Amino acid sequence: MHGTPFPSMRAEHGVHTRREYNAPSKSAGGRSCAAGRKEARLMEKNGFSLRLDALKIACMFLIVMYHVYTAFINWTGGGGQALFAEASDFVTGWPVSLAIFGHVGIVPFFIISGLGLTYSQRVRERSALAFYRRRFVRIMPLYWIVLALTVATIALWQEEPTLDWASILVHIPALHSLSSAYAQDMNGPLWFVGVIVQLYLLFPLCYALMKRMRFAAFFVLALLLKTGSAYLMLTLDGLANPPTFYLPEFFIGMYIGMRWAGDPAFRIRGAVGCAATVLSVLLLFLISTSSFFRDLSLWVVNCDWLLGVSLFFSLEWLLGHVLRPGVERACAGLIRAGANATFVVFLTHLLFYNYYLGRPLYQLKLEVADSFTLTFIVICGFYVVVSWFGNAVQKDYDRFVDRMQRRPESA
Repeated sequence: MHGTPFPSMRAEHGVHTRREYNAPSKSAGGRSCAAGRKEARLMEKNGFSLRLDALKIACMFLIVMYHVYTAFINWTGGGGQALFAEASDFVTGWPVSLAIFGHVGIVPFFIISGLGLTYSQRVRERSALAFYRRRFVRIMPLYWIVLALTVATIALWQEEPTLDWASILVHIPALHSLSSAYAQDMNGPLWFVGVIVQLYLLFPLCYALMKRMRFAAFFVLALLLKTGSAYLMLTLDGLANPPTFYLPEFFIGMYIGMRWAGDPAFRIRGAVGCAATVLSVLLLFLISTSSFFRDLSLWVVNCDWLLGVSLFFSLEWLLGHVLRPGVERACAGLIRAGANATFVVFLTHLLFYNYYLGRPLYQLKLEVADSFTLTFIVICGFYVVVSWFGNAVQKDYDRFVDRMQRRPESA
């Protein structure tokens, strides 16, 4: 056999699904393109990609709220907290709660990452080498462009450039997120990219473990690794954001992705969705009104983490009911446009947010209003260029792989 996927998927030991798919063999020719079309059809059939886009919009909104709140507090020297709360009294302060705890929107992004990777791998089986090659092509060139623009911005616009060559070297392989000194020293949001790249490196191993273990044992292992990571961060000076700390949410996404790929009709069950919705509302209320629950940690799983996970299940369940097939077709363009627009706003607000926090990248020589205008224009143009570049590179790579796979047949 050629290019055995990692691992060959059978459900007798691990996740059980209602329907099994076998990746087309290379001898059939055009495996890459055919499997890609199959994957796209399955995703569209179940409204999969649309619901993920809608989930991303909600999560980005939460993070933006959190950043706006913290930047506003920093900008006003702390006095803004009372003003922010007073402005939202007409709805009992809930916008403040959303703003303060908007960082929980990060948790669903880790779930979505594990979900998307597993779904794609399950439907379109690839070898570990092919997986790494594909991820490298999709992520690293764009990441290096962002890194180069960050360094150029600091060098050209900052009044007293504070470039740290050690930091740049650590950023190049995306290992900066492991260091508290370098994780956010140049461009704060890039810490997330570092963690995601490291999780991608662990994905083939996680995928193999998921095949051989029941979900309960799989999840307990993830919690143990999270606990060990938390202990190391407390005891080792300078360690920050090890990828193993985010494995439980990543594993949850992997499990859902496996179930979705095995059964296109799979949806979050009503009981789970209802329970997650009730838990989300309850946790938001308790965390926002009680310092005890705000600081409560159950082992290493705190209330913020539980809120992030429950929000994912709640939103996915609600979207599954709202986005019925007819509604999906009618709203598809709107949701995709909304996701793109939200992403542009998300990238833009990060620059404003970091400007207010005084991080090196945004200590510019320009006046504040001028820098905002310039930043908005640059980031919108950059988003368009990066989107085009990423799509072009991916299409070229897919065509190259397809030609290489067809070559033995023609011979």
